[in-house]
This record gives sequence, C-alpha cells and structure tokens, in this order.
Amino acid sequence: MELAYKLIFEDIILGKFQNGERMQQERLSLMYGMSRTPVREALMKLETEGYIKKDDRVGYKVSNVDIIDYIDFWEFRKNLESHIAYLAATNISIQQLMKLSRNLEKTKKMGNSGNSLEVFRCDEEFHKLVVESSGNKYFIDVYNLYEAKIRYYRYLFQQKVNASMIYDAHSKIYKALESRSEDAAKRAMYQHMNAFMRHLRDKLR
Repeated sequence: MELAYKLIFEDIILGKFQNGERMQQERLSLMYGMSRTPVREALMKLETEGYIKKDDRVGYKVSNVDIIDYIDFWEFRKNLESHIAYLAATNISIQQLMKLSRNLEKTKKMGNSGNSLEVFRCDEEFHKLVVESSGNKYFIDVYNLYEAKIRYYRYLFQQKVNASMIYDAHSKIYKALESRSEDAAKRAMYQHMNAFMRHLRDKLR
C-alpha cells in the first residue's frame, strides 16, 4: 500500500492529475502495474488527508482547491506557529537545534539540485521540529490535529514556491531560536508565514 500511496500522491501534487479528475481503481492499477488492493487502500488514505474525495459514480476524484478555506486556514496557522516559535525559543534543546541545523543543510542541498519535492519534505520536517521544541503538549496536540491539512496545502502548492525563499526564512527562524530570543523567533515565523501567503496569493491570481 505504501508504494501505491507514494506514487499516486506524488502524481497528484506534481499536477499529473488535475482538480476534479476521476480516479478509477482499475485504471490506476494498470498505470502503476499493481493489484487493486494496495491501490484501494492508498485511495482511502488519500481521501482521509483531503487530496481526493468520493464520487458515487466513479469511486474517487481529485479534490478541488477551496481558496477561501486555504486563506482562512493559513491565517490560523500563522498565528498558531508564531506563538509556538515564541515558546520554542525558551524550551528548545541543543539536540533539537542540531536537528534543525541538519535540516537547513539538506534544504539548501535539495534546493540547489532543483528537487522541489524534497525541499517541501524538509519544510515539513522543519516546522514539525519547531512545534516539538515548544515543549507544550497542547500546542503540539493542536498542530497534530491539523497536520494532514497542513500537509495537504503545503504539497498542493509546492510547485509555486522557490526553495531559496524557504531556506532564507528558515535560517532566520533558526538563528532566533539559537539565540533564545522569544520575540525574534515569533517575528521570524510570522514574517515567514506572511511572506509565503502573499507569494501564493500573487501566484494564484
């Protein structure tokens, strides 16, 4: 199932399947050269994550993007993660800082090689590490509750954002966390999320 999920997921986010396009198990089984069972299980997982939705006539189809929902959700996430960064500046450990440093190195390397998909995997890991560094179980629980939706929007728009923008913003957040500056960390995260939102709004016009 994991291989089927990986192949279908990547084809959705890379635009090989368009919004509203039908996702038939038989066709996908032939396309990927595997039986229907792993394909069916992969489709069920993709549905729970929001990438596809059930269609009574054809089984599934690729979800259409709700721009208003995206903007509202991003506003919520911007304020949530800004305060998480504020907490992380006090609570982050040396080991967690080292993980963030390694993540930045990988982000830069993947960006230079043009591997946008890996850059966004690094982005996913970076934000998760900051959340865990906050040391507050309630903020961690809230983030985990919405993690699938965060992942959905992050990957859906992955081709519209350049790697250098992500690397530069994450570097500023890292430096603020390393210096244990609560206000600087909160400001860096807020500016990162705000800049990303403005960039996407321009791209989606």
